[in-house]
Amino acid sequence: MKRFLAILLALTLALSLFACGSDKPGDAGEGGPAGGPDASAADEKLTIGVSLLTREHTYYNAIEEAMIAAAPSYNFELVIQDAKSDANTQFNQIQDFITQQVDAIVVCPVNSSGLENAVALAVKAEIPVFTMDVRTEGDIVNHVGIDNYAGGQLAADYASELLDGSGEVAVISYDEVSSCADRTAGFLDQVKEKYPGLTVVDNQNSSGNAEKGANIMQDMILKNPDLRLVFAVGDPWALGALQSIHAAQKDIMVIGFDGSDEAKDEIRKDGLFKASVWDNPTMLGELCLENVAAYFAGNEVPEVYEYAPRMLDISNVDE
Repeated sequence: MKRFLAILLALTLALSLFACGSDKPGDAGEGGPAGGPDASAADEKLTIGVSLLTREHTYYNAIEEAMIAAAPSYNFELVIQDAKSDANTQFNQIQDFITQQVDAIVVCPVNSSGLENAVALAVKAEIPVFTMDVRTEGDIVNHVGIDNYAGGQLAADYASELLDGSGEVAVISYDEVSSCADRTAGFLDQVKEKYPGLTVVDNQNSSGNAEKGANIMQDMILKNPDLRLVFAVGDPWALGALQSIHAAQKDIMVIGFDGSDEAKDEIRKDGLFKASVWDNPTMLGELCLENVAAYFAGNEVPEVYEYAPRMLDISNVDE
């Protein structure tokens, strides 16, 4: 029945567009996929199950706020759950969405692997699955997120500028999540290929834990007395590192990733926290729902849509 309604919805929209003489897809902004605010407009409200990685990170709070604000434009009812950074919890949430017979499922995966079986269950139930921020295995309709590898490259470029092309740098990584692993790879590859004067003296995995990020920074300081800069692949770990740097009274510069409000506050101080690669969570949430709407409207949706990152520093943090 749900599949029939989706098909009926797509046919109705196609006829209405023909009647209006429209042959131009909606504009997502910055080169986004087709399907504007009216792409899935219909009398019947569609229910979208959303599993966020965590609500403890302001980045995901911003995604949630953007989705809630955009949902009425598409006549979507959102059922939003917090996976609390636990893969088993997220798996169970997807199973619950299937039981509730939602019309679509959106996931910010906790891990890059481990959800393939849950996705397969949703597909078997004829429920389309979309992902945001972090990719996962399985038959996904669409993934939307920043180009994380390019973001890592951008961080390396900025690090070289700060250090005038020479000095010891370190990385606080998050290896379990593909998006963060891509950030690390982009940074390391760019340093190796373009900046021979920079030396990566340490690279440690925080596993997404801010407290561990602070402890890692303490260890890096002890082992590397000439360390001049650290790149953390997420703002929570960058901020944890900053605490340890202040406690040790060291002059080590920090570059983060996300562009969170807390990171922006530190950047405004014009201190050691120099910059953060902006992940634009608001646009991420909006683009994801736009893709869901385009799918139900019968429009072509790209399997992967990645948008370009940009650097936030003291020169543009308030723009």
